[in-house]
Amino acid sequence: MSRKLKLLERVLVVRERMRDAASAATNLADAKRQAAELAHETAKNVENALLEAAPERFESATTIDELMTFDAERVLSQHIANDAAKNAKIAHDEAEKMRAVLRSRARDVRIFEKAIDDVRGMRASHEMKREQTAADDLSSWRNAG
Repeated sequence: MSRKLKLLERVLVVRERMRDAASAATNLADAKRQAAELAHETAKNVENALLEAAPERFESATTIDELMTFDAERVLSQHIANDAAKNAKIAHDEAEKMRAVLRSRARDVRIFEKAIDDVRGMRASHEMKREQTAADDLSSWRNAG
């Protein structure tokens, strides 16, 4: 096997490992995105449940402290929902970035696979030409002799 082919195959192995690492990172980023979206959805559900319960809590409130507690819970649920939305956006962006890296790594692997196929094809073509030349030489030697 030629040095060029050996080198290309070694580079291909490295590129495949890089692609596999990018695939794992993409899967991890997708899992984080799903978890962040679930946390955001849960936070919005808690906020909505709190707002739906507001009329009953207002009616049953007997002190200003109960109204202030409700308002603090409402503000806290809004902050949690907003933070969850930001985290979901960040996780989504990270997942998209990792998908782009994975596409790039997969393209690199395909390029090196094609380069290896081309080198093997050229070697086979040169080998066939050499065999044909040797056969022609042998044939001409026999015909001459």
